[in-house]
Amino acid sequence: MMKFSDLTDIEIWLSFKKGDNSAVSFIYREYFPVLYRYGLKFSADTFLIEDTIQDLFADLIKNRETLGDTDNILFYLLKSFRRKLLR
Repeated sequence: MMKFSDLTDIEIWLSFKKGDNSAVSFIYREYFPVLYRYGLKFSADTFLIEDTIQDLFADLIKNRETLGDTDNILFYLLKSFRRKLLR
């Protein structure tokens, strides 16, 4: 089994885009707490924040084959999350 903590963001993102579900799990576990705390800066509605994170990941999974590349997963997620949360 691949150890994602030893890989670069580029490698993890490419695995995710290729359909590796363990990459999705790693990204979710790694970044959910960060996204949650970031969401609290914009809203006190914890249910909205959690729902938005879930929606973000659902959209990422659904569209993973057409997503752009990134060398910074956190930045990509924060930008996408903020856009979705503030809609």
